[in-house]
Amino acid sequence: MKKLALVAAIVLCYLNPALASVDPASQQSLIVANRRADLSSDESAPFQLDVDFIAQLNVPTRGHLSLKWEKKDQWWQSVVLGDYQQIEVKDGEWHWVH
Repeated sequence: MKKLALVAAIVLCYLNPALASVDPASQQSLIVANRRADLSSDESAPFQLDVDFIAQLNVPTRGHLSLKWEKKDQWWQSVVLGDYQQIEVKDGEWHWVH
């Protein structure tokens, strides 16, 4: 996340003189896109992400990742890889891993 924000900041600084002559709506779109890329910010909107994947262990193994994000200190994550399953929950100061 920090790398993405750093790259975005560098690109914006590099393009800043070029953006001075660009439509303000385009510049605002870049700013909004950069904010949406930072999941750890307090301004992030709630979302759900589901990913199916195949991991190469001894043999190819199917897996699934689910992430339900409400805000920085309130989220739920589940990882299933073959017979293995891990659930992680963060709710304020309470953090649970099973």
